[in-house]
Amino acid sequence: GSFWINAHIEAGKFLWQRSNKTLDSNTRLRTTGQPGDLDSPGDCLSLLVSEDDLEYYPGLPYNPHDCSDNQHYPLCERILQDTQQLLKDPLLVLEETISINIAKMENNVHLILDTIDKSISAH
Repeated sequence: GSFWINAHIEAGKFLWQRSNKTLDSNTRLRTTGQPGDLDSPGDCLSLLVSEDDLEYYPGLPYNPHDCSDNQHYPLCERILQDTQQLLKDPLLVLEETISINIAKMENNVHLILDTIDKSISAH
């Protein structure tokens, strides 16, 4: 078995998903010996832990793989771009809605104050 370790491949580099900091894609700890082997944009990085994998790839615990491959379990959180967008959009909509409601309330307060001023002036 293997576990995702919260990294993906972009522009030929391994990046941590949260910070986008670069990992060394030339590491000798990878299952593929040459940069570019099996590495395609969007690939994820996993940590091999099964006895069979460790025997087959001695000293090579890191394995790039297709992120849609569901044979790997998350070791730590995996963030999908679509999920980030889904989380971001409702917040933007909420923020816009709140701004609109505040503007409406301010307008209503001004209307009420104008009505009070007119009422006082009339008496």
